[in-house]
Order: sequence, then structure tokens, then C-alpha cells
Amino acid sequence: MVVHTRPVQVATLEEVQVQFTEWRSKPHRARRIPDELWDAAVSLCGEHSVCKVSRALGLDYKALRLRCHGSGAAQRPRPFVELGPLWSHPEVFVECDDGNHHQMRIHCKGPVDTRVVDLVKGFFEGRR
Repeated sequence: MVVHTRPVQVATLEEVQVQFTEWRSKPHRARRIPDELWDAAVSLCGEHSVCKVSRALGLDYKALRLRCHGSGAAQRPRPFVELGPLWSHPEVFVECDDGNHHQMRIHCKGPVDTRVVDLVKGFFEGRR
């Protein structure tokens, strides 16, 4: 059984950069960054590293990191996806991406060894 989840609409890095630029260009802006902008920056940390987001948006790295760890956005749990039986297919491709630019690809021809599951588990557990 395959479980499908609806993707959450999150603004892209470029869209949030535009929001920060517009806020910074206002002559009578508040001194503190609005919570909406902080929330948008934190939401990007699920897809990008804190370092990349802080540089792109001109934010203090430590302040953004603290907000990410406080919200759990940086370690957002991934949804479980159950796969049907792979062992009956003549050829199998498995692609894994941990969301932090680490990827693994497995290509099996012929009978698939059950150790593929252990490889995938090791990939994700080794990233914690």
C-alpha cells in the first residue's frame, strides 16, 4: 500500500528573499523582523541548510538556528511511505535524499537482495 501525502505549500527561497527585500526597503519599518518573515525563513530550513538560508536572507546564523531548533523545522519528521513488494520486479531503482544535499541511488537488476532495505535505513540513520 502506498500512502500519498499532500505537499505543504512553502515559499521558495527566492520568494522569501523578495519579502525580506521589500520589508527592508520600507522607510518606516519596525526595527525587529516581523514574526511572519521569521516563520518563512524557518520553514525554508526544512529544505535548505540554516547556513544557506541565513546567508541568502541576510540573517544572523545563530538566531535562525535557535528558531529552527525551537520549532523543530530543521528536524521535521518525514512521512512514512510503504512500498509494495520490490522483490518481484526484474529491475529496481531506489533514490534517497535526506533534504540536506545528501543523496543515494541504488540500481538492482535481477533478484533484489533484502539488504537494500538495510542500506536505506543506514543512509537515513547515519544522517542524525
